[in-house]
Amino acid sequence: MRKFKALVLNDYKDAPYAQWIKEGKKSIETRMGRLFQHRGDVVICCGKSKSVGKNAGKALCIVEVWHGRAMLRGDEENACIEWHKNRKALLLRNWRYFSRDFEFAPMAIKKNFQGIFEIQIPDDVDIIDRPDIMPNWDDNPEFDFDFSVPENQGVCSGCQKEDSITEVYLDGELQDGELCYDCCQKQGYCFGCGHFSAGTMEYDFSNVGAYCEHCQDEIRASYGEDEYDEDFDDEDDDDKDYSDSEEDDDDEYDSWRDAGFE
Repeated sequence: MRKFKALVLNDYKDAPYAQWIKEGKKSIETRMGRLFQHRGDVVICCGKSKSVGKNAGKALCIVEVWHGRAMLRGDEENACIEWHKNRKALLLRNWRYFSRDFEFAPMAIKKNFQGIFEIQIPDDVDIIDRPDIMPNWDDNPEFDFDFSVPENQGVCSGCQKEDSITEVYLDGELQDGELCYDCCQKQGYCFGCGHFSAGTMEYDFSNVGAYCEHCQDEIRASYGEDEYDEDFDDEDDDDKDYSDSEEDDDDEYDSWRDAGFE
């Protein structure tokens, strides 16, 4: 028996995420907020309790989790999900199929069931290379402000000039009017998310511009820097969900327990 890291995705009626990865249509997996640390081979499994179709409860293929970065607007087609400024992208490559799809059972799970776990591949299942499946994501995107800079054009309520503008927030409350980049910088707002950020070391001493710490991380990640949390499995994080709820199976543990794998 061969041990592999594994990840569960669901096949919904109108969004069969696991099947899309198997086909190579979805070559970018996403996470909301931050990424898990694992890089390398991972078995894509289809969740049982929330999935529809023949894939439910089965291991479908192996892919290599190659790289992590901020999600860009241009990633939407390959991620099969809409862009969000807080989404992170995991670039997949090196597809391999199984000689037969098989039902999976977890060997070891660390706290968060939506993260990485281990499974065994049966001895009678062969692993078949699929060099014909080639991802077409951009592994070295040019610096692009689209992921953090609003596309709205209009009149800045500060300087009254026509420019790119963003809504601004103070203590979480939307303020009247919208500001351009220069006015955001003068008044202490982040031009990426619009939140008041002046007074923080990251904003006041930013070498990127008028951006908060979070938006600066996205900008740096667009140059190819990995964005992940080395302490993803820490006990303090047990009750937090950093995955995309549209893709992962929150209740998969229930189906494993019912099947006697607890």
